[in-house]
Amino acid sequence: MRLVTFHLGCDFFCNKDKTLCSNPRKYIGKMMDNYKWIFGHSPKFASSPLMDGDHPELDTMELLNAEDTKIYQLLIGMCQWVIQIGRFNITMVVMMMSRFRAALQQGHMDHVKHIHRYLVKYKHGVICIDMDEPDYSNIPKKEYSWSVTCYPGAKECIPDNLP
Repeated sequence: MRLVTFHLGCDFFCNKDKTLCSNPRKYIGKMMDNYKWIFGHSPKFASSPLMDGDHPELDTMELLNAEDTKIYQLLIGMCQWVIQIGRFNITMVVMMMSRFRAALQQGHMDHVKHIHRYLVKYKHGVICIDMDEPDYSNIPKKEYSWSVTCYPGAKECIPDNLP
């Protein structure tokens, strides 16, 4: 059996324990190339996808112009795709930032940039999936009796006027 090694921006491999692993490292690399192309510099590192005292709903900075709004939407879209191919750990913060698409402010853009900084620092994060079939042989099988009910003596009411 031949294993797929790359699909839709995600690397697949088996580790030393023969466990299937996925890592969207190449896609994150492309995200960082886009970030550098848009902003003219590489993102710095961040140790968490959330910023300190994270309350983007309280942001009072100036509104983004139409061009910056497109950039914000592009950055959010890239984050949503990286979630789809395996980086589930940023789901909550990306969905939180996705709700501000109507009236975007500079602070919202700063938050999305911070998510990208986090992905750069932890671009080698891997999800491993054990492909072995679980052994359920030592789990006792329970037999259920449907004659015992929590409603003893209950009867089904059938209307007399049914067709």
